[in-house]
Parts: sequence; structure tokens; C-alpha cells
Amino acid sequence: MSEWVNGTGGVWLFAIRHHSPACAANLKAALDELKPAQVLIEGPSDFTHLLPLLVDPRTLPPVAIVSLPEKADGAETIATYPFCEHSPEYVALRWADGAGAAAQFIDLPARHPDMRRRHARDDDHSGPLIQDWRLDHNAYVAELCARRGVPNGGALWDALFEAQGAGGWRGFFAATRLYCGHIRAVTKAEDIAADGDLAREAAMSAALIAAKTSEARGADGPIVVVTGGFHTPALEAALLSPPKVVAPPRASPQRAYLIRYGFKQLDRAAGYASGLPHPAWYQRLWLSLEGGRDPAEITGDLLSAFGDHLRRTAPQLALSTPTLTAAGLAAARLATLRDLPWPGRLELIDAVRSTAVKDAVEIGRTPLLEALDGFLTGDVIGDVPPGAAQPPIVASVRARAAALGFNLDTGEPRPRELDILRRPRHAQASRFLHALDLLDAGFARRISGPDPLTNWKAGLLIETWTYAWSPMVEQRLVGLAGDGETLEALCAAELRRRRKALEDQGASRASGVVAQLLVAAARTGFVALIDQALDWCAEAIGEDAEAASVIRALSLAAALASAADSGRSEAYRALRRRGFERLLLLFPHLAGTPPERLGELVAALAELAALVGGDEAEEDAAQREALCQAVEDVLAQSIPPALFGALAAFSGLVGGADPERVAARIATAMDGTYLRPGERAAALGGALAVSPRLLVRSEALLDAADAFLTGAQTDDFLALLPDLRLAFSQLTPGEVDAVADWAARRHGLAPAQLLDHGLDDAETAANLALSVALEARWRADGLSAWLGTPS
Repeated sequence: MSEWVNGTGGVWLFAIRHHSPACAANLKAALDELKPAQVLIEGPSDFTHLLPLLVDPRTLPPVAIVSLPEKADGAETIATYPFCEHSPEYVALRWADGAGAAAQFIDLPARHPDMRRRHARDDDHSGPLIQDWRLDHNAYVAELCARRGVPNGGALWDALFEAQGAGGWRGFFAATRLYCGHIRAVTKAEDIAADGDLAREAAMSAALIAAKTSEARGADGPIVVVTGGFHTPALEAALLSPPKVVAPPRASPQRAYLIRYGFKQLDRAAGYASGLPHPAWYQRLWLSLEGGRDPAEITGDLLSAFGDHLRRTAPQLALSTPTLTAAGLAAARLATLRDLPWPGRLELIDAVRSTAVKDAVEIGRTPLLEALDGFLTGDVIGDVPPGAAQPPIVASVRARAAALGFNLDTGEPRPRELDILRRPRHAQASRFLHALDLLDAGFARRISGPDPLTNWKAGLLIETWTYAWSPMVEQRLVGLAGDGETLEALCAAELRRRRKALEDQGASRASGVVAQLLVAAARTGFVALIDQALDWCAEAIGEDAEAASVIRALSLAAALASAADSGRSEAYRALRRRGFERLLLLFPHLAGTPPERLGELVAALAELAALVGGDEAEEDAAQREALCQAVEDVLAQSIPPALFGALAAFSGLVGGADPERVAARIATAMDGTYLRPGERAAALGGALAVSPRLLVRSEALLDAADAFLTGAQTDDFLALLPDLRLAFSQLTPGEVDAVADWAARRHGLAPAQLLDHGLDDAETAANLALSVALEARWRADGLSAWLGTPS
């Protein structure tokens, strides 16, 4: 080891693993003994201005510094630098603050391209800036795992380092330096360069040399350098052969803030490459090491706490005292067998699995082990001082959530039921949740309930959500802080972004899509947003060339009008009138609808029929009459059969034609208006898609349909089968029985024979397809006579 590393040159290099309790405890012991004048830490140099806030006594880890994108369009996303109580970097910063030593971050600025190189290469521009993944994934680690008999690199680190506690910092850091040095030695130089490590290490080396120069000019005390172990050999080499250019890169403070973070986000299982699995376990280890307790006591404490946790949260999984005692004994014996001084995390898990799990374990998971996994991960969320350097929107949203009765203490999902139709405060909470949902904040998820905006389950009174305040919610709000200081401003900016995206896609004239923006605005309850979206929707309707799209916008406007207060309902009705006027201009052109758009148009006609069929207001009646005349004009043209059937059914539903005339039109279409059987099937399918109950209400149509289906070829019947299934699925059981009774009497069968549910739809379709294939095969083999019909 060089003179720099052992301290004779006034510099101590400590090779650490991020978030390692053993590294943190041994580093604290080293700092207490060495009493350095300067502490240099791997971390973005443009975060240094936040160090006073980070070490504020009111800051409670886990927390994270976040760096916001420089580009307003969001092409880059948030970069985070997390800290927990047992992060060696955090321990070093707290020590420096208490001892009056100078502390600084020495890495490249957070937004430097080489800090983001690995994320860009993986097509992942977000996430924590620090990476420890190399310490667990390479040939050297794999060989050591095999020799030690442990399953992976994390277990190997535990056995080699975490299990050693704080038994002597010099020997401990000599071992971490050797381990990390070997890992670096087996890593390809091109991989190190590709990840941006060389540029980062050059910056850290320059900062170290500059600090040593100032120390030589009079600083009282050594310099301590705390970096990820993979980088330590490069800094050592730089001290032995200083580079010619020693000016470290500097960056002015950027848009960076301190936010709350959580154990769940620190967990390696959540995808955090520098995290250790089960942070709550390592927090217990840290508290034990810091308090000078025997780490062997952790197992008993944790088992006892886990037993209490189960009794509170999952009593059906609760463990008896003898079982917990047996698990503690098993963990101790496993530690002895594995040559460990005391049971670690894996020994605890294996002990619970062997003593408390009674059922077969598939892929290592049972309800009990899932509960243990969650317990060892923990749900702790940190805190930042009041008035911390955060965008006002974070505090504003938290305060609003608390005022509306949401519990923000932990990251555990909680249910919330809202009686939005009868309780004003619950309606306010619903609008708040919908606003955050518009922002994709990840705070809550709607499970069920009434939705007056779309008439979905409108008869229910309770809206159900699950919610959890997590660091990711805070991080998202920080990322949106540039849009404004209020929730309304953020929602307005998000709606503008979505409108701009529609413009970029050439869809800003698709009024049915633009109307979705109106629905989103209405759900937030922000009047200015609603008015803006109304203007967008009216503009899109006036330019939309697709009738199906206009009908969708009409339907949404009608739903909004029925759910809105009197102050807004007139604006929605005006939008609906504009939609009807546009439809009357578009109906004469329906004959030119491309085949690939017919299905969408037929479905829209069914929606329009439901919208106007029952209106009684004078204005609505006039609109309905105008639509009926437009439909008649289209039916007089040469139009696709599916559209003919749909429009004929539509005319009957809205009063443009009596049922007998509708049935006659469709019966004529099936009887030969269209030459090909497939077209006749399409006419029936279009009619049933708009009005499934046509078959029930018209015996003439039943006669025509039965005659057509009886004589239809198998291919034509299979083509029509999806429409038939959809139509009959919308009938009531009584209506299905009525049709079955009619068909049974017509063909001399018992109704029960037609209502046999022994075969489901999928099996029926498969059997029919097999029949078609067999028939084709027989004809190919010259066996047409066997079929009883000519080939």
C-alpha cells in the first residue's frame, strides 16, 4: 500500500461500499482517531452547497439530493443521490460538521455527461447517481462465492465484511481496499471508460490534489477521502503520479433539492444498484455497531419484533414463542456452520424458513416469507427540516393531503373510501387525487366507485382508492416544480404538454381524443383548466373529419353536463350543440368511410343512439329529428353493409323509423340486397352491434335471421359469430330465454337444448374451426360425397 494510503503523506483513502453499516462504523472509528482537517467525499460537486442542510440535526435519513433536468422539455430526468443513517458518506459529513472539519463533494457535477454515461448506455436516464453493482457481478466475485459457499455477491460481502463489525478499522479497510482492487483489476479497461469512470476519477483526483496543496500551505490535520472502493485504486495512482492538470471541474449550484427518501427505495430488490437488500436489517446492524452492542443480539431482537409485527398486521401468520425460539437457535447454528461470528441476514431468513414454514416453498416464497421480506425491508421514510430548500409545491401538496385526511407517516399503501356525491370534503379529496393522477405522481390509484364523468357504475355512492406517500411522489413533484408553485399550475402545464403531444402526432383535430383532456381537467375541478380544455375541444370538433371521433366527444360532453354544477353545465351543453352541428355536416360523407374504420364508426353509432334516444327537451328533440333525416339520406346511398345495418338500427332506436320498417330493411339486406353471403352477415352484425334487442322485439327479423343463419355457409357463420356473441351478451336472461323459446318452437326442439352451457364460447369456436378444416380436407381428398353437399 502506498504512502498516501497509510497516511504518511497526510492523506487517507478509504475504500467503502455505499450504505454499508460496517464501513460506516469503521469509518467513524477512523475519523475519531485521525481527526482530519478535510473530508473529501465522492459526490457531485454541485451538491456541496446543500451540505449544511444535509447535516442539519432536523434532517432524518433516509433522504436524497435530487438534481432536476436542465431541459424544460423533460428530455433528461431526475438524478438522485440517496443517504441513509448508515451511509459512510453521511457518517463522514456528520462527523466533519461536529468536528469543524472542512467537507466537500469532489465528483463531477450531477449533470455532467460522464456522470450519466452508464444510464444513457442502458437507455435509462433516471435513478441514483452512485453505482456499486461491480462489487457483486464479475468473475472474481463468482469464484469467491463458489469457494465460500454463498449464493451471490451480496451474501459474500456480508460474510467478508458486514459480519466483521467494527473490530479494527485499519485491518477492515485494508481488506476492502484489497477486495475492491481485485475487482477493478479483472474489469476491462474499455468498460471502465465506457461507464464514464475515468473522467469521474480524474475529477476526484484533481480535487484531492488541490486539497492537499492547500493542506501543505497550512491546514492542520490530515485529509480523509471517502469513495466507492472501485475508485480508490485510481485515486491512489493519481497521488503517486499527479496529473499535469490539477484544476478540478467546477459547477455552479444547479436546481438541486433535498427530499425525503425511504427504505423501500434503498432496497436492492427495488432496482437500486448501490443498495443492499433489506435496509431495515442493516439499520439494526448499524444501531448495534454504533451503540457498542454485540451484533449477535440482533437476531433475537429482530425475531421478537417480527413476532409482534405479525400479531398486529397478519395474525393468521403469527408465530408462537417456541417457534421464534427455535428460529433463533437455528440461526445461531447456521452461523457456526457457515463460519460466521454471529447470525446475519441470510441466516435469519433461512432459520425462519426451516422452522416456521410448514408448506412447500416455491421459488423461495410463501406468505410468511413475503411478510418477513417486507419486515426486513422496512417502510421508514425520512424527513427534512421545515423550510428546507425544496420547491414550494412539495410542502403545498403535503399540507393539502394532510388537511384532506391522508396519512403520510409511512410508505405503506392505505385504502381510502370517498363518498363523493354526498360529502363535499370527500369530493375535494377526490379532485385532489385526480389532479395528482393527471400528473402521474404515483400517490394514489383508483380502484372502484361511481364515475359521473363517464357514467361508469353511476349508481354507486363510494369511490375507493389506495394511496401511499413515497419519496417517488416527492421526487416527481420536485421534477415538475418548474411548472409553477401550485397544484393547479402543474396540472395546467401537464394538460398543455399533452395538447402539444397531440399536435406533434397530428391528432389535435381528433375531438374524441381532445375530449379526454377535458375529462381530465373536469376531474381536477380547476375552473380555468376546464375552460381552456373546453376551448380546445370546441376547436377540434369544428375541424374533425371523423364522425366516430365527434360522437365520442359528444358523449363525453353529455356526461360532463349531467355531472357538472349549474355553473358549468351550460358550457358542456354548448359544446354538445357544436358537436351535433358538426355531425350533421359529416353524415352525408359516411358512405366513404374506409373499411378499416367501419368497426369504430358502428360502435360510435351505438353510443350516439344511447345518447339521443331518450332526450325529451325541445332542443334535443330538434337535434334528433335532424339526425334522423341525415340517416335517411345516407341509407338512400350505396353504403357498406355493416354501416347499412347499423344506420337502420340507429334510425329505429332514435325514432326515425318504426320497428317494422327497421326489421324489413335488415331482412331485405339478408335476403339478397347484397350478393355475397358475407355482406349479408355484415348487415346483420352492424344492426346487432347498435341494437342487440332488435331480435327480441321483431318476429319478422327473427324469421329473416333464422332463415339466413340456417342457409349460411360455415365461413359466413363464423364471420358473424363474434357479433352474435356480443349482441346476446347484452340481452337480459329473460330476453335470451325468449329468443331460445322462439327458436326451439320453430325447429321442433326443447328450449333447454338451446341453452346448454356445457361448451364455452372458445370451445365452440374451436370446434367450428375444426369442422371447417375437416371439410376442406375431405374435399381435397375427393370425399365431397360424404358431406352430402356438392363441392
